[in-house]
Amino acid sequence: MSSIFTVSCEREASVDEVTQLAIGRFDGVHLGHKELISLLGKSGAVLLIDTHQSPYLTTIAERISLIEKSVYVLDINRIKDLDGGEFVAILQKEFKSLKQIVVGYDFRFGKSRTSGVNELMELFDGETLVVPEFRLDGFSVHSALIRSMLFRADVSEARRLLGRAYGVCADVIRGQGLGHKELFATINLSTSSYVLPKDGVYATRTILGTQYYDSVSFLGHRASTDGRYAFETHVLFRDLGEISGRVRVEFIKHIRDNFKFPSLAELKKQIELDIKTAGEILC
Repeated sequence: MSSIFTVSCEREASVDEVTQLAIGRFDGVHLGHKELISLLGKSGAVLLIDTHQSPYLTTIAERISLIEKSVYVLDINRIKDLDGGEFVAILQKEFKSLKQIVVGYDFRFGKSRTSGVNELMELFDGETLVVPEFRLDGFSVHSALIRSMLFRADVSEARRLLGRAYGVCADVIRGQGLGHKELFATINLSTSSYVLPKDGVYATRTILGTQYYDSVSFLGHRASTDGRYAFETHVLFRDLGEISGRVRVEFIKHIRDNFKFPSLAELKKQIELDIKTAGEILC
């Protein structure tokens, strides 16, 4: 593995065997990304640019797991000061058998992103395949649109563009203890790295290890109790006891916005309705 790459995952082609290279950030690995990657043959690979953008839709490790090709990760700090010609020269040096570069129509590279697909065609000795805008039911599928859908609580539409449910990994933390005593037991979570959907209540699936559990999750400030921000998930119809470590939550459908209730009794009634609604959605 060349020292320019921070991570290598060689599934089909080693660095010296790569003849096709798809380049991009691929945050989310959505349907548009998959369309581009599908154009790679057996000797094709993905060059994943790690821009350290946070919060993100997917971690670098998740992107690698979702891309069923050889993957090479390049830290943006290694190339951010290179002009377009220097960047292309590095690619041709590192991938000695490279014959084709595959990029999206809006691909930018070089210092201050001053170069685009036209410059790439001029600078690269081989073929440049420019993939046009990928559209689904009138939507131009890209990561920024998926983020905006999550910010609107439209996790169902985000799921269509991703081709899978949107999920985040989070650490289990200690909660206020009120749920188990007065309301419903929840797993209290913390994550700062991922894009989180709009505050509210969602039908979700909670993954512990390899086990999937139907659940209802809350994001937002606990307006009816201590006012603090919380990310909590309640597994439906099961008592899992004490949970620790790291879990994954996948968002299936938005149920309601966050409200302040006049009493814990009223809040509990609403949570009972939320549990019933989530169960109907997930059945």
